[in-house]
Amino acid sequence: LTDKVHMLSVLPIHHVFEQVLGIILPLTLGGTVSFVESLKKIGPNLQEVQPNFMLGVPALYRIFYNRIRKKIEDSPMLKMMFSIPGANKMVRAKILKSMGGSEMKFISGGAALDPEIQAGLRKFGLTIYQGYGITETSPVVSAESPFFERRGSVGKVLPGVEVKILD
Repeated sequence: LTDKVHMLSVLPIHHVFEQVLGIILPLTLGGTVSFVESLKKIGPNLQEVQPNFMLGVPALYRIFYNRIRKKIEDSPMLKMMFSIPGANKMVRAKILKSMGGSEMKFISGGAALDPEIQAGLRKFGLTIYQGYGITETSPVVSAESPFFERRGSVGKVLPGVEVKILD
């Protein structure tokens, strides 16, 4: 992360996950935080402010996935183009543009992200990582990254964090 961080804040800011990773961290790095106008305006706000990060919960990413999939399924032209290896790059580029651009990275937390939703979003060209943490241990204990991605995983334990699994 650098001062080029531009976060779109969607989650309630009284949640530690959003407070620390969505607001304090970007501002500490000299980045920018834009606040979504409402849940119904996430799409337009993504296009308007062109952030490069957004935190969300699995239910939100399921909605994204279902809307994108339905839009493709409802359009014979998009459906055909998405099924052709060379042409699907154009469809994916259009999806990326509508979701904030090619630099956009989505981060999921708060509950387990369905591996099929994660795979589907990645198939549409979106970058989405999952992490794990609970308020009592700080907002993040482990996370996927560009260096470690595995569907259904919450990533590697962060440096300096010790995890024990007890009976």
